[in-house]
Amino acid sequence: MQVSMREKGLLGTAAAVAVLYFACTLLIFPYWDSLSETTEEIELQTKRLTNYRKILLGKDTLEAAFSEVQQQVSDAEKRLLSSASDSLAAAELQGLVKQLAVGQSIPVLRNEALPVKPVSKEYGKLSVRLEVSGPIDRLVALMAGFDASEKTLFVEDARISPTHINAPKQKEVRATLTVSALKVLERPIAPQSKKSSL
Repeated sequence: MQVSMREKGLLGTAAAVAVLYFACTLLIFPYWDSLSETTEEIELQTKRLTNYRKILLGKDTLEAAFSEVQQQVSDAEKRLLSSASDSLAAAELQGLVKQLAVGQSIPVLRNEALPVKPVSKEYGKLSVRLEVSGPIDRLVALMAGFDASEKTLFVEDARISPTHINAPKQKEVRATLTVSALKVLERPIAPQSKKSSL
């Protein structure tokens, strides 16, 4: 049986198509897929590097902001009561309040320190309850003096009543004020380990 030229051409074309098919299936398509995976990996790495670069560029800004916050905290802590122990801090607060009252010529009738109340892990609030009597304008000046004090003082409670009920022109008042300030809490001293004696 003789194969015609036309059949030979068809067989050659079929063989070429088969070789091309196997080449595409075994070589070209896997290579194409690997290129696609590589492209996706490159895009992912590019996004990751861009994010890292943004973080690194923002690092200076964060450090500057952190430094500024530390400075603000340091400045605010300078206005806290400076005594370390609770009893000394109470005496310091009572002295400040009395000094401001004397500066306004307002007599302090009663002065009582209240216990320290923790407001966070680092800070505690110390309060003084005092009773004063005097002209209302001096009381207002005293309360303004608390606000302008070198230490951060704040009036938490104020109860004011007139001393002369039947004489409305008398500007004398009696006031019970609770004045508070913040202090750094005392840190408990860790017990030192005892060395064993030989």
